[in-house]
Amino acid sequence: MLAILNSIRTGSSIALPEGLDISFLEASRGGDASYSSFVAWLEHAEALLMLGEVDTSGLAKGAGSFAKAMISNEVRLETVQHDAHLLGSFESDSLIRWLVLLNFGPDAPIPKSVYDATDAADRGQRMKGIENALKDGVAVPLAYYRMTMRVPAPLDNEPVVERQPAVQAAPSLSSLPSLRSLPSRAALEADNQTRYLIWWTVGDDHVRQRPLHNHAVMHGKVFAIDHPIWNTWWPPAGHNCRCFIGTISAAEARELGYTGDEPTGAWPIAPDTGLPALPDPGFGGGR
Repeated sequence: MLAILNSIRTGSSIALPEGLDISFLEASRGGDASYSSFVAWLEHAEALLMLGEVDTSGLAKGAGSFAKAMISNEVRLETVQHDAHLLGSFESDSLIRWLVLLNFGPDAPIPKSVYDATDAADRGQRMKGIENALKDGVAVPLAYYRMTMRVPAPLDNEPVVERQPAVQAAPSLSSLPSLRSLPSRAALEADNQTRYLIWWTVGDDHVRQRPLHNHAVMHGKVFAIDHPIWNTWWPPAGHNCRCFIGTISAAEARELGYTGDEPTGAWPIAPDTGLPALPDPGFGGGR
């Protein structure tokens, strides 16, 4: 009898003596014990172990709920982060390490392969942390900043997009004197307090931007009061021109960090022509 039972455990078939009857009680009692059910259970268990989810695997019983979905998503994110870490470590230790040793020798630094699997919520928290660190004067590593922002380092001679300087807002026109009451350039030069002059436009869609006579490019430009540009540019710079001149004292210039005759750049260039921007014909000139 013992030999027969051992054969049942390991063999694909057995021979029973005449008159001996064997019944599988548990299988007959269960009513649904089959090989296909066992395989289905294994597939569900593998889905839970490998994918970290319970809903589509069929393991989650009952109606769906928001809480269950949230837990499933958290498990999924943890699994993705774990797999990303394992993959990066595997590449660094088994592939990149040997390539570096073979080509550059044992003293060369070994780069690390990192897969960023940060979800949106965690990324927002990291960005907030970077912002607070910079406000507190704490230096943030450039590699960590680029990883958080998902901005790769540019390659050699690769074109890049850079932040454009903000356009200075013009003062409110209601607080300005009439353009006809503006002093001449000679009168301003006689004022020892004025160090620089700044050109303002109104800053709306009607500011002149003609190919040869472009007023918009002069907006916010600062030049020394005795700079030659004021021999050409002076309001009004055309018919119905609304541009005006502002003054910057020596104290204000020091506060703003202005030095030299052209603190905000050289004579503006008209984008359409590539030539120095000019006022309308017959206008301008501060003398």
